[in-house]
Parts: sequence; structure tokens; C-alpha cells
Amino acid sequence: RGVPERHAWRNGGRARGSVVEDKEFRSMVAHQRRMLGAYGESVVAAVLYRNDYPVFRPLHDSQVGYDLIADINGRLVRIQVKVMSTQGQINLGWDTARKWGSRNSRPVEPKMQYGPDSFDLLACVDRSDSKVYFYGVEEIDWHHLQFLVEKSETRQNLSL
Repeated sequence: RGVPERHAWRNGGRARGSVVEDKEFRSMVAHQRRMLGAYGESVVAAVLYRNDYPVFRPLHDSQVGYDLIADINGRLVRIQVKVMSTQGQINLGWDTARKWGSRNSRPVEPKMQYGPDSFDLLACVDRSDSKVYFYGVEEIDWHHLQFLVEKSETRQNLSL
């Protein structure tokens, strides 16, 4: 009756109500998000490097609103990197993390909300073909923080 691991295969590999399984799942999702972010940052850094722009990373990026710093034409530019969804969407709003492991999952306090002063340039990475599309802060509608990325040749060029 009471061994959750025995019945885990019936529930998609996770035993319903198992706190251990929920913690492992949460850890796996967090790891995948970090890996996706690292992938996006690496792609953007490679594009900048190929265009002869020196690229730097902050030592501790959890409290700042940018992922990379680039020296573009003698100006240090703060760059926020986002990897697009398969539909080409980017979300700059609150992180809607949930508390796992309880019956009544509820939103928890998010870490940060991006704003016009958080970064200078938004780099959107398309994971299907590793192309990068750039947006200046002035091009972002800060009232609608979820938007579709315009995939055009002009967005792939840095013109600052």
C-alpha cells in the first residue's frame, strides 16, 4: 500500500505527493533553466567576439539586471540575454516561481523585475538556429513585458 516508488512509473515517473520527488523535479527544472541561460549567454558572447567587441561577465549576476558587458565603440554596454520560446516570445516581467512540495502551490516573491534602467541592450537568442536579435532599451514597450521578437536581418546587426 504505502511505497510511492513502486507506483511512480504510473504517474509519469513521479510518485504523487512525494516530497522527495518534488524537490528533485524542482532541482532539475532549475538546472535546465540555468543551462539554457548559459547557452544564450555563450551564443551572444560568441557573436560579439566575432565582431571584435570585448565581452565581460559580472562576478555576481543575481542582483543586477544584465548578464554580459560589452565594450562597443568605446562604450560599456550592459546586455540582458533572453532565450526565446519556440513561438519567439520573450518575457521581461516577474519570474512566476511557485513554491513546490505543498498541496496549495502559491506564488513566491520574485527576485527581480526588469526596467528601463536595468540594462542597455536586450539580446534575444533563437534556440532553433542560434541567431541573436538585438533591441535597444528605447525600443521596448515597458507596459507589455511579454512580446514577440522581430526576426529580421536588421535586428541581427549591432548599430550603436
